[in-house]
Amino acid sequence: MRALNVTADEDYLFVEWDNGEKDKILLTNVRWNCPCAYCSEARKGVDTEHFTVYHKDELEVVDIIPVGNYAVKIRWGDGHDLGIYTFELLKKLADEG
Repeated sequence: MRALNVTADEDYLFVEWDNGEKDKILLTNVRWNCPCAYCSEARKGVDTEHFTVYHKDELEVVDIIPVGNYAVKIRWGDGHDLGIYTFELLKKLADEG
């Protein structure tokens, strides 16, 4: 499945898929699941029973950049932009709620 359009507001990432489906994903969930090496390493050993508190700029989506025909890169308000979010990952996050 391929994303045709990916947008964000102050709370959600919205994905329109090529099969007509539309999903929304909480930005806190998108940021927590950043697939970059730094964030992946930082999540190791973290107790997932507790909430991570983000500063407002860490959840502000400044830009969404297409990566080929398989992913997007999100530039966050704090400057972080290392994660490449595959469409597969975004669909998984959307399905997990």
